[in-house]
Amino acid sequence: MRRDLSSSDAADLLRAERDVQDRLVELGIDMDLDVASMAVVANVFRVASAARGHLERTVLADAELSFTAFTVMWVLWVWGELEPRDLAVDAGVTKGTLTGVIGTLERRRFVVRRRDQLDGRLVRVSLTGSGEALMTSLFARFNAGERRVVAGLDDDESAQLAHLLRKVLRSMEAPADGVA
Repeated sequence: MRRDLSSSDAADLLRAERDVQDRLVELGIDMDLDVASMAVVANVFRVASAARGHLERTVLADAELSFTAFTVMWVLWVWGELEPRDLAVDAGVTKGTLTGVIGTLERRRFVVRRRDQLDGRLVRVSLTGSGEALMTSLFARFNAGERRVVAGLDDDESAQLAHLLRKVLRSMEAPADGVA
């Protein structure tokens, strides 16, 4: 029987995780399953998707921004003018995705592309005055939305979770023994 994996109820999630494990065994996938790792990755994905959706609906919808567009603008707001390759890395998107986002933000007059003064082959991206104004007005509401996302955690738990997620990220970036 298929379980609804969209529930955020802890008991439902645990039950669904056990049901997935049981189903994999039924399918003959009875190798040495690392159920704990499977649960961590599934829950990180669920939380990231839920947080992104929540922030898009409650904060970014009024500005008609996607989470990705907000992230690109946030990186430019914090770090200033950047080359697209650096902006893509800092925003966590592919160069192809960034090209489309920059095009949309340019049409809305939130960012501008220009040729580098010293090396005309290079392009640089920066916020416009209206992009800066939008970020200034939006960021406090966005941070309040982030606060709502972690409202179920106390300060120590939030710090611990951030630490553990950074640790997971570092382990993925480190060379693995034969694991891609």
